[in-house]
Amino acid sequence: MKPVVERLEFGKNNFSKWIHLVFLVLCIAAFFLSLDRTDNTVWYAVAGILLFGGIYLTTVKYRIVTDQDGFIISELFRQRTIGWKDVTALKYEIVYHGKGGAELKLKILYGSPGKKHEISVKQFNKQKMQRFFEMLNEQCENASKNEHFVKQATGEMKSWKEQLKMY
Repeated sequence: MKPVVERLEFGKNNFSKWIHLVFLVLCIAAFFLSLDRTDNTVWYAVAGILLFGGIYLTTVKYRIVTDQDGFIISELFRQRTIGWKDVTALKYEIVYHGKGGAELKLKILYGSPGKKHEISVKQFNKQKMQRFFEMLNEQCENASKNEHFVKQATGEMKSWKEQLKMY
């Protein structure tokens, strides 16, 4: 195992955070505007506040931190520590959601009972996520890797058009 040159800490990008904050503020405004009404619009506003408040809190609390032994994925209520040597497979693939909707996912399989963690790549800073790919490629030498992961980690997959032609 090669030594990690730097400690990398990153969270979700600002767009993921701010878009949910905007919707949360709009729901709060709708709540105050609907206080004097007698129909159920207050409850719709409360449901929006709870939904977008929860999503915003989740995006703010999500962090990935690397160190010498592995990396830590911190979520809202949970924290996972995954060692470099525990990673068994790395898959980078595109997941289609109906017509025109696609999402790039990094799937990390680790541990002996076959635990899995999926990371939506587009929700993170490009440069830091690229460095995380490189670290995974360097540190997890014994893990099985699909072709697209290796291309992304080595910098051979440059354009988004090439990423969409993965399959």
